[in-house]
Amino acid sequence: MKASRCLAQIVDSSCWAGLEKEFNLNPFLSASWLTAFAAEGRTPVYIVIYRGGRIGGLIAGLEVKSRRKLLKDISKVYYFFSGPFAVDHDEAQVGECIKSVLELGAREWVQRAYFRSYAFHTDFSVGSAICFRKRQRSEFVMDLRCSVDEAWRGIKKQRRKAIRKAERAGLRFSENSDPDAINDLVKGFEFIKERKRSKGHAVAYNPIYMDFIDRRVMANLLRSNAARIYQIGCGGETLCSSLVLQNEGYAYQLFFGSREKGYELGAPAALKWELMKKCIGCEVGCLNFGGVPSDASAAGIRQFKESLGAEEKLCFGGESGRIQGRLRYCLYRSYIKGMQWRCRMRRGKEGG
Repeated sequence: MKASRCLAQIVDSSCWAGLEKEFNLNPFLSASWLTAFAAEGRTPVYIVIYRGGRIGGLIAGLEVKSRRKLLKDISKVYYFFSGPFAVDHDEAQVGECIKSVLELGAREWVQRAYFRSYAFHTDFSVGSAICFRKRQRSEFVMDLRCSVDEAWRGIKKQRRKAIRKAERAGLRFSENSDPDAINDLVKGFEFIKERKRSKGHAVAYNPIYMDFIDRRVMANLLRSNAARIYQIGCGGETLCSSLVLQNEGYAYQLFFGSREKGYELGAPAALKWELMKKCIGCEVGCLNFGGVPSDASAAGIRQFKESLGAEEKLCFGGESGRIQGRLRYCLYRSYIKGMQWRCRMRRGKEGG
């Protein structure tokens, strides 16, 4: 579609706050999520796509600039955790929104744009005229627009036994917004990592799958109430915990950790069951358990999530090719070549 018919425009955070209230946006498009990632060279960017004089789509992400001082204004990328929200919920319109964002990026000296696919289940096409590599992955989603009894009946027998075992052991479920709870979460994650290594799975096993996220970002999410840590344990000891991003009607498990004793007592299944019950009680209709790693452990994790009643859903994203104009790209390449020449000269003097 021509740019004159579909135009992307950057807006400020105050305008975006009003749009969040007006439209039911994906949690990965929320200001509370994106501001948690703000740092030097990394700022939230909020984009409205206009079509025919009205709002046709919305998308928000991060503008990531180069760390090099002279490159920061001519070498930057757009990073979106999720695809655009299309007002008409039309697949064709999603593709048009992405194209208009790429056109905006070209005007704003952006080199590339990355569209990750977290909680984004709408397929799309941007056409063959644009260099764009489309990617696809899976997430496991619980539809919790049901009663607790109906959700329990959807859990397989093996998981029910694990949940009952945790209940008999006296494990207690709790909610925590204290940043100190991140320590228990990370320790549990490190145990899972070592457990996967001991079974011969990939050393790089990582259940987060997200760029930029670290302890600081997690703490920011807790302080802003964008996310909560849910725990299960006994005797003052946390055995299993999960960081969950949540907004109105939607919850997404970002990060999960468990101790060895937690696995022995069925804590992972019990924690997810308690999460399900809490979501049903708070009228959160969708709980997303996230995806699976790309290594050999995927089959077991997939089976675990499906045994709780989660349904596999495809997610769609991708990344663009170079979208900068020729002149701006030439300036960038000239700088890089100049830096390479300076390095060669410096090495030559040191060698002489």
